[in-house]
Amino acid sequence: MAIAVRGTDKSVLREWVSVGSLTTRACSDGLENAMQSGSAYLRDINRTAVPDHEVQALAEMLTGQPIEVLLTGRGAVVPPATAGPGRQLVEQGRRAAVALARRNVRSLLCGTTKSDLVASSLATALTAPARDAEDALEDASLVVNLRYSIHAGPDAAILLDGRSLVITDGAATPVRIARRALRGEGTSYFCKDALARLAGLDIDDIRLSPGAVAPLYLQLEPGAVMGPDTAHQHLHKGGWRAIRKADFVKDYCVACGRCFIHCPDNAIIHAMYDPHARDTTGILGIDTERCTACGLCAAVCPPNHDGYKAIVMVSAESPSSAELHCVG
Repeated sequence: MAIAVRGTDKSVLREWVSVGSLTTRACSDGLENAMQSGSAYLRDINRTAVPDHEVQALAEMLTGQPIEVLLTGRGAVVPPATAGPGRQLVEQGRRAAVALARRNVRSLLCGTTKSDLVASSLATALTAPARDAEDALEDASLVVNLRYSIHAGPDAAILLDGRSLVITDGAATPVRIARRALRGEGTSYFCKDALARLAGLDIDDIRLSPGAVAPLYLQLEPGAVMGPDTAHQHLHKGGWRAIRKADFVKDYCVACGRCFIHCPDNAIIHAMYDPHARDTTGILGIDTERCTACGLCAAVCPPNHDGYKAIVMVSAESPSSAELHCVG
């Protein structure tokens, strides 16, 4: 049933439609668009016109507060500055926020008060190719998808306080780390990729509540360099099972089939998708005996329009929770 995809010719993506009806042409086209743009960071361009006043409204909302704003399929969501539950869905600039979320712009942190500059960059981000869109947002001091690249928790608040980046869960006394000291002091809290993202920000220091980001072992991807005392366990297939597991919630599944395609151990339980019988077809679960907890399924699982992923990696002892699946 599965196809081995060989070579680098982009036309081969069009042949990915024989894995039942799970592998859709939409998935294939999305991958091809990412290859054409040279970046898989942003999805293909937005083809739905967004009125200028909606873009301007979103820009004014972003520049009016120094806190990271989440963009979802329902609009912009502003977390409380003190962290924790209580996010507020904002009607201001809703259509622009939804359109950006569809391009995989899941959060924005604004470092300027110039609303006209931000509005211009948002308009470019809605219609330009992926790389041009990323450049436009960066030029306007907009930090894209920061919380996901630094593995911040779902209830964490990220905001700018002068020249400081505050990452807080409202529970613990913050730890101050100067940006120039991130490579040393930051390694206790962030993986290498997260440190690289933070070091590239135009800030002086970070004030971090340790509980606001995921534990370091959950930030590391399979293949990461381990210390001698733990390397033996993790260099063997299935060594991750003792630490983490894949958690699947079918209600959030969009039936794209990416997890089934990418799973190297055939651990995805599935049946040919029938849109009239969603509960008993499509992706049905994960075979825990086959699963090696490599994390590929969670890495390729896209969020639904409400910002929830069907598959996420959680601690081996953690019970399933909807909050763990919220990424936007």
